[in-house]
Amino acid sequence: MKLKSLAPYLSLIVLSWATLLFLWLGIFSPYSIILTGTRLTPLKTLVGDVVPAEPKKQLVIPPPISYEIAPSVGNKLTIDGIIAATNIERIKNGALALTENSLLNAAASAKAKDMFDNQYFAHESPTGKGPGELVEATGYEYILIGENLAEGGFKDSVDVVTAWMNSPGHKANILNTKFVEIGVAAERGIWDGRNVWMAVQEFGLPLSACDSPTKNLLNTIENNKIDISLSRQRLDIMKYDIETSYKNDWEGYNNRINDYNILVIQYNILISATQGMIKVYNIQVSVFNDCLSEISN
Repeated sequence: MKLKSLAPYLSLIVLSWATLLFLWLGIFSPYSIILTGTRLTPLKTLVGDVVPAEPKKQLVIPPPISYEIAPSVGNKLTIDGIIAATNIERIKNGALALTENSLLNAAASAKAKDMFDNQYFAHESPTGKGPGELVEATGYEYILIGENLAEGGFKDSVDVVTAWMNSPGHKANILNTKFVEIGVAAERGIWDGRNVWMAVQEFGLPLSACDSPTKNLLNTIENNKIDISLSRQRLDIMKYDIETSYKNDWEGYNNRINDYNILVIQYNILISATQGMIKVYNIQVSVFNDCLSEISN
């Protein structure tokens, strides 16, 4: 009777000892599974991309004009004289004076020399090179380019500008209010068996007329995208290692998670910063494109 009465107590004692033994093994056994509150930090995703800014370059090239009179010995055309006569015509017609540009001067000079060297008189050379290529070769970045050509026996700078003004297409270039810069060349030589002047006007609206998107900002975005890609590869490797690692090594397991989470925080900060840069850059592109559209109209 005594043993039966003690049975419930003995069972409780055995259960208590078993529980203590289980807990002891759970705490101190190297094969125990330790559950902690550590979790993998979620990754952000880079949404959207930069909008390309590709200005459409425009050329205005009326047919060249010939002045079928042989030049006199004392006739002289000059860069300064042609620019001055051109600006007088612009001011008379309510347009602003053009600013001389050394790069456009170089393009005009190259054009005049090329026409004499290759014996042609046209906006496009026999090799297919036009005014756009000549201007770009000097390093001049433009939105709009116009070219006037003339050959013949002009008596002076005013005379050649007058000839252009008597031609509707050339006059339109001279008075075009979108142009703000000019380059000029006047060379004398033999063309088509005649001793003639070749005069060239290169009109320009530089790319700087519209506020271009910041190149440094775009470079930073592109570099960040490379860093984001490399970091994502590293994070994927770390996550795989965590998911396939021996979780009973609680200290090593949690350290790997902590290392992963630290890198994720840095990764997410870079994602957010780059996202903000893309938004700023795209706003700049939108303003730039609006400016180009206004010029094109």
